[in-house]
Amino acid sequence: MLIRPEQVLAKRKSMELGDLDRLSNLPDEILHRIISFMKVRHTVQTCILSKRWKNLWRQLPYLNFNHVDFRNSCQFDRFVDSFLKHRGTSGIKTFHLDWKSFNVGETTKSWINYVFTSEHLGYYPVELPHSFFPSSSIEEIYLRGSYFPMKEIRHDSIDLVKLKCLHLSRVCWIDEFMQNLITGCPRLEEMTMEDCTLETSIIIGSRVLKKLVIEDCSCSTDVKIHLSIPSLCSLHVSAIPGKVLWENMPSLVTAHLNLWYSVPDCYRNSGYKLLSSLSNATNLKLTCGPLNCKQKNDVLIIQPIIKDFLEKELLDCVAFNNLKSLYLGELDVNTDFIVVPQFFHLSPNLEVFTLCHEEV
Repeated sequence: MLIRPEQVLAKRKSMELGDLDRLSNLPDEILHRIISFMKVRHTVQTCILSKRWKNLWRQLPYLNFNHVDFRNSCQFDRFVDSFLKHRGTSGIKTFHLDWKSFNVGETTKSWINYVFTSEHLGYYPVELPHSFFPSSSIEEIYLRGSYFPMKEIRHDSIDLVKLKCLHLSRVCWIDEFMQNLITGCPRLEEMTMEDCTLETSIIIGSRVLKKLVIEDCSCSTDVKIHLSIPSLCSLHVSAIPGKVLWENMPSLVTAHLNLWYSVPDCYRNSGYKLLSSLSNATNLKLTCGPLNCKQKNDVLIIQPIIKDFLEKELLDCVAFNNLKSLYLGELDVNTDFIVVPQFFHLSPNLEVFTLCHEEV
């Protein structure tokens, strides 16, 4: 069979292209982004690929350590400690630390201190049962515990001057720590409290906070949360049994309240104007039913209280001049419809009205 010269050249060129390592020729930024989707210990193993990859992992700005990738906590601790000690001096953009240790020793604290020295750190979701540290660079924190009390943490160590977003989940707050935490975040714009327990009253006072979510939380009998946030744009409160005290929120745009958990006996007698504090909202959602289906038996007891509360509040309530959308959920069709005309009368610019009734 006759083989033409051009066929030989084409085959040789094809082989040369096949041997070409195009991936290694990519810039460091792209390679870092690619290997950031790998487990951290696998990124270290790329050092054996070639000289190009030998030190690439040392400058990786995206760090994600998870204890589930290791056999035991000792192996995990040794790896993280060794990784950070042998890492280069480049900045860290993302740091995620997830482990199940109840004891925060000096080694663990050294990891956090190492990360906080990064000038480029932008996002820091960390699962810490007992520790919280100061930082001049961190912008977002996700703190998830297992209902461990935060009593032992030094209050004067809270200094989060650039923190914008704070997410708290399954944390138990004791003494003045929660209050000091809020005070230590002067630029906080978004705050979420989910499934937390509060043992002392707090005042959430801010002129920069824009979004607040309080969900599935619980309090001691005499504990209250006092909201004084004129800058607040979005509010969501549910499942915190009658413990929130309100001040006027002139910047409010969207509000969602579950009245089942937000109307204590003290509201009915104290003269607190809950609805008036929401009067600047553009979108208002009020739900009146229990979140837990096991509480359905309490409906006959609680629903009349909510109805009585709404009637009294609407009687002296200021107008909802900005209100465009109103949602009323889980109303008692036999007794609660009387409040609907009152809402209409106070909402001259209302465009969308949704009424949701669920059988109980």
